[in-house]
Amino acid sequence: MQYSGKYSKNRMCIQSKQNGTVCFTVKASAPQEDAIPAYLFGNFFEHLSHATQGGILAQILNNPAMTMDDNLTISIRKNLVRNGRVLEQIARLGKEKAASIYDEWTPQAGATGFSKAVMDDFRDEGLPFPWKATPMLYASGGAKGRVGNAVRLSPCDCEVILSQGVFLPQHRTLNYEGFIWVSAEKPTNICFRFAKRNGAVLTETIQSLRANKWEKLEFSLTLPDNSVNIGEPVDFQIAVNSNGVIYVDRACLYPSDHIEGFDPEFLARTKYFAPPVLRGPGGNFVSGYHFVHGIGDTDRRQTMINPAWPGIETNFFGALEFVRLCRLIGSEPHITINLGDGTPEEAAAWVEYVNGAPETYWGAKRAQDGYPQPLEVKIWELGNELYGEWQTGNCGDEEYALRYKETAQAMLKVDPTIKLIANGTEFDFYNVGMHWNKTLLEECGETLSCIALHALPGNENYPRHFRTADEMWLALQAQPYRWESVDLPNLFDDADSIHPGKGIQAAITEWGILGREAFLPSINNSGGGVFAAGFYNACIRMKERIFETNATALYHGGCINKAGNFIYEDPQMEVIRRYTELGGGAVYPVTYAGPVYQVEQGCTAMPPTRDVPVIDMIFVKRADGRFTIALVNRDPVREYSTQIMLEDFEKIYLVTCEIQQGKGMDDINTPLVPDRLAFRNHEARMEADTLYFNAPPRSVIFITMEHE
Repeated sequence: MQYSGKYSKNRMCIQSKQNGTVCFTVKASAPQEDAIPAYLFGNFFEHLSHATQGGILAQILNNPAMTMDDNLTISIRKNLVRNGRVLEQIARLGKEKAASIYDEWTPQAGATGFSKAVMDDFRDEGLPFPWKATPMLYASGGAKGRVGNAVRLSPCDCEVILSQGVFLPQHRTLNYEGFIWVSAEKPTNICFRFAKRNGAVLTETIQSLRANKWEKLEFSLTLPDNSVNIGEPVDFQIAVNSNGVIYVDRACLYPSDHIEGFDPEFLARTKYFAPPVLRGPGGNFVSGYHFVHGIGDTDRRQTMINPAWPGIETNFFGALEFVRLCRLIGSEPHITINLGDGTPEEAAAWVEYVNGAPETYWGAKRAQDGYPQPLEVKIWELGNELYGEWQTGNCGDEEYALRYKETAQAMLKVDPTIKLIANGTEFDFYNVGMHWNKTLLEECGETLSCIALHALPGNENYPRHFRTADEMWLALQAQPYRWESVDLPNLFDDADSIHPGKGIQAAITEWGILGREAFLPSINNSGGGVFAAGFYNACIRMKERIFETNATALYHGGCINKAGNFIYEDPQMEVIRRYTELGGGAVYPVTYAGPVYQVEQGCTAMPPTRDVPVIDMIFVKRADGRFTIALVNRDPVREYSTQIMLEDFEKIYLVTCEIQQGKGMDDINTPLVPDRLAFRNHEARMEADTLYFNAPPRSVIFITMEHE
């Protein structure tokens, strides 16, 4: 049978063969001249979970503004403390002893604006989470502060300590710096300390405090050598001894090796994975986000409830911080603007703040914030999933088309050089009678060049629609093929019919399997890596009509994680990195003779799909002249003997063959076993013009070859 991808110039020709050796054929005479766009391998940043606090930001203290309304449930707070207790036990046992107990442990947080692990919860005693005080009698939260809340300390001839348990990166640095905003009724001294969790003081510094005026006090602390074990939590303490009342409004603590406020280890890991483009700041978050809350002096930015997720938003990471992060990691920034409860005027102001000349109103504000020259951000997405009832400001197709037109015109008036991406929907593919994308095409043709979609199948439909986990696995892994062979061609047919010759593109601005991590494939486990390979193979074959893709997600799940001092990556991240290296390469058409399967009974985001190739492959000549074979076996249980015939190529030889494969459907990397799903050498051999190897179940294989 002939592969049906109408808009895929590099289509894989499929010849169904259910038994015997799987055979691929690649002819040297037929590479596609157009290079693989780097934007196909982008990533996605959202203010969700530990993406900002406890993630990319180097600032160590949770809830630095001491807000009482943490927007967390009791169960979430308990889970964060439980994570802290596990990390404390790991530090006590030592990594080697702890590995046998906690090798399967991953911290599940559910909280936004907090690290994945905290040490204490005294919220019910009247203190902001996760701060504590000793003695508790002389401290209370929720006082009126300089900006937002403050903690009131009222010592009475005794020392009162406000503290927070923290995990310091002492494996990198012993030096720390910080500041607090504080006001006192009368002049006094204030002490900053690191102490053991049992109260033993490790180091301290004392400063004087004036009366009746908010002051910003800066301090520095140095841990003594070998004073704490690697990974051992300590208490950061603010201690006062006075008869007057003292208010603490904000406290921040940084390791001395921070890079422009960012965590150097997170930066290094992100630069290693090198996403060519990074989308932010959301996601659901952006539909209730107003950029003005994240600009200007960080000391004056309000801490607020996160508009989309449980937890808080400190606003420490705003518009300039996002662009600065992109510059530091070498990514092109892609900004998604608020079309939920935002306005066209706000969107235009956002563009002017980022891209406007310093003589403009908002450009002048950016200049005041330290960036006199326009930042020249070119990719702007208008809204996020506004078709969904879960979204702030959700609406119908006609209303969104109106918002898009008004907002696009306002943004282009500020900067006519920007590229706009409209908020489309994948639900048109599954719901008969839903015509969001068609309405968008009919109503917004003048400024429309690209439509955003989200490829986010959910494993939570098991077992309602499928008899076995294997059936569910195969249905989830079939989605990229379904999009390539049916759904995207139908969308492009509509686009070309309504706007002939315009070549409207798609941008898949979030992709990955969502849902439970345990037992079923998700973005966090081995199934996510298999999905990523199938997804990228499909996108590379459709590269002429796909402008960009963004994996879910750089710091809040699916990619880079942090728990205490442990940094580790989910399995799909290394798959993504390897595909990123194919940017700029040329892809060859492939003929496949092997088994196909049917998804007979589908469900939401996984409709019935015909003739899905069990094994999928692309063959690419990279920009450096080497050849890469990227192959995935979707089968959850069966290994296939595989051969690749290379016809008419000059003499080439095998360099490496590497495989990523989980022992089960839900194998994961963990803080203590970060390389469980690392790529490892895999046996392959070259005989004449044919490459031979086995493709185990649930595996991703990368093969490198080059000319003699």
